Amino acid sequence: MLTADPNAVATLRTSARRMRAIEKVEERIKAQHGSESQQMTELQGVKGREAAGFTSALRETFKTIVFPIGKSLRKVDDFRMEFDRNDYSGEQQIIDTLAKRGKFIPTDQFDAKFETIRLDAEEFLFDANAVQQSSLRRNAAVRSAWFWLPRNGLDQLIRTAVQRGYWREKDGLVAKKWERRTRVTARLEDFAQDPMVTGRFQVNVTPEDADIIYVSEDGAPDPKAAKKLDGRVYETTAAAAWFLGVDSKGVAATGDPCEWRAPIRVKPDVKRVSGGYKVSFTVLPRGATIRATFDDSDPKTGPVAAAEVDAPKGAKRLRVVAEVNGQFSAEESAPLQIEIDERGGGGFKSSREPLKPDAPAIMTSRFEPKDTAAAFSALGPVG
Repeated sequence: MLTADPNAVATLRTSARRMRAIEKVEERIKAQHGSESQQMTELQGVKGREAAGFTSALRETFKTIVFPIGKSLRKVDDFRMEFDRNDYSGEQQIIDTLAKRGKFIPTDQFDAKFETIRLDAEEFLFDANAVQQSSLRRNAAVRSAWFWLPRNGLDQLIRTAVQRGYWREKDGLVAKKWERRTRVTARLEDFAQDPMVTGRFQVNVTPEDADIIYVSEDGAPDPKAAKKLDGRVYETTAAAAWFLGVDSKGVAATGDPCEWRAPIRVKPDVKRVSGGYKVSFTVLPRGATIRATFDDSDPKTGPVAAAEVDAPKGAKRLRVVAEVNGQFSAEESAPLQIEIDERGGGGFKSSREPLKPDAPAIMTSRFEPKDTAAAFSALGPVG
């Protein structure tokens, strides 16, 4: 609050009355003699001197700023109004004065003074270890010991403190203290080579509050015996991996291990051979169990199949899943397009329907030409 010196108020009032009187005289001279008259020229000189006197009176009257600090009030008695080319930016001058006294924190000083602001917020604004944001805003508005910040300054403080790990937002509350526990997340690398081709997985591992990660493929890692992860990418062929984050500085307690499980997939490859079909399977992970049926029954309860099998005579449809510890992949299927000729004779006929020129084509068996000429030759009848 900008306050006035009571001893100087009388001088300021007298100067203000004189300025008001000059305005009245100026109006009368302008009406009777014109704005270019000798009387008007003399009056302008008087007006200039009185304006300077009025500015001086203002400076001597309003020179004390009072603002709250803690449980008391602090005064700044040497505040000087500055008029730059008859322009008075009083609000900015007051803000600059408060910034010099440490009461107001301008935006350009926020990062440099972040730690001080955060610690004071924890002392003056938090009524408990975890509070709502509305409670922080209310306390910031009414508690005199708190800093004054620019617009949205408190929101920036909360956001920065959370991003840097000092505070935490959860369930609508902002917490300044909680039990810090390490946490690890693991996910498959999106841009790695296709695991169906390589048989290997690249897993991105991200720790929180941990600088050491232990890894195991046989259950939760034991820090005394488990391998330390070098970097933040783990490559494996296993069906599962466990990661445990540890804070070597002891600030955060060791949290629960993260269990990562490989995606389970199966891809059948059906090749036509003389007298039937030969089927080969590619699975993820490579150690997964293959279960396949050729009689249209549920493959989850079907027999275990080898990586390459011959389709039984008369089989019409392949259904297959991959299994890892009781967990199944999505089912894949493929038609086997040979049927016994129902007209007799023990011959074979194709179960394919007549071709539809405008229908999309689905290739159910693999054809691997030796060169480009052979490929175009094979595609010729299709065209």
